[in-house]
Amino acid sequence: MRPDPAAKGDRLLWRLAWLGVYFLSMLIPVEVASFALDAGTSAPVLLLRECAGGRTLEIPIGPFEASTIALQWFNVSREKPQTIDLCGTLIVQLGASVDKVVLFRGPNASASACLCLVQGGQARTVECRPCDAVSVAIRYSRPILAEESMFAGSARTEPRLKRDELRAAISNTDTVEFGRYYLE
Repeated sequence: MRPDPAAKGDRLLWRLAWLGVYFLSMLIPVEVASFALDAGTSAPVLLLRECAGGRTLEIPIGPFEASTIALQWFNVSREKPQTIDLCGTLIVQLGASVDKVVLFRGPNASASACLCLVQGGQARTVECRPCDAVSVAIRYSRPILAEESMFAGSARTEPRLKRDELRAAISNTDTVEFGRYYLE
């Protein structure tokens, strides 16, 4: 049965079917590169790096989500289970497994994500926040894929300056102007 693109639940299936069938090559594998703070808002930002290239993707996240992802990324175990553990338990108890995570642009141009699950041989998708999807992917060692359009306006692919030009640019730059983020 073909999903109805007008229904909210089916819009995601329709979009993923379209992405998967026609533009699978437009999904770019990414990995967690680092965390940063947005200098303007002091909000945490998750930096994802293209696995086979140098582009980065910046995903704004909350402080609690940042700590959850950091704990997963650094393999820090906690005494009590976290919400991400509950999510994994629910997936397993329902007879499904996580296949991959896909990040994409939502209808209002904000970052969205979905968990691609396999249940009884059938593909299922669950829409979620990007931070939750990345946390699940890290926790269960699943691939993170980003739609090509996610890199538009976010990727840092500036041309490299020659050595002398770089030296001149640095010497003439006020240190307050160095970048948008403070890396931790």
